[in-house]
Amino acid sequence: MSETQNVPAPAGGDPAAPTTPSKVAPLNLQAGINVTLLGRNIDALYSHNQDAQQNTHNTILIAPTDFSEPKTISFGEMIDQFKQSFGMGDTDVKQLENAVNSTAKQGSAFDINQLKISLNSAFLYLDHVKAPNAEKGQIEKCEYALSVFVDLSDFLPDLGFIKINSVFFNLWNLTPEQQQKVMHVADLETTRRQILGEPAPAALPAPEPSPAS
Repeated sequence: MSETQNVPAPAGGDPAAPTTPSKVAPLNLQAGINVTLLGRNIDALYSHNQDAQQNTHNTILIAPTDFSEPKTISFGEMIDQFKQSFGMGDTDVKQLENAVNSTAKQGSAFDINQLKISLNSAFLYLDHVKAPNAEKGQIEKCEYALSVFVDLSDFLPDLGFIKINSVFFNLWNLTPEQQQKVMHVADLETTRRQILGEPAPAALPAPEPSPAS
């Protein structure tokens, strides 16, 4: 009988041992939608991905596509758009108008259709992060800015001694440099100096470098 030749096992271990399957790459997803809200063109984006540390990120970004002069929309135009989009009947529209007009005194010149709104800016960045072995994640970053202007000049009656023409609302948590890129907010101290003709304060001198040890 001939001797059986021993075939050396391949380098790296037992050939009969099961091989470790390669790790499947994580799912990455990004989706977006473009909408027109109160006359302002806005992008809304969502992404799902993993970073180098295998932390899972769910991120939302809402931002205007341009910062041109906003379009003003009256309440009457908004109602007409709702009627066309959602099939609202005259009864539903009348109930909505009555709910708003109920705040006015009887006989006053309170025309709901003359309420005009413009969206100057809308910005949101939200990043939710979940560690690989964590049961739940947490919000790592939340940045927002919202600017709304309401024209009341043709909406509220003239009281004689006072007439309210407009109101606006600005909400943000951005740094001054970031805020200037997405919305215009007047600095009250700068405005006061301009009205009174005061010069801007001198810049503080840069700190001197510490002597080398």
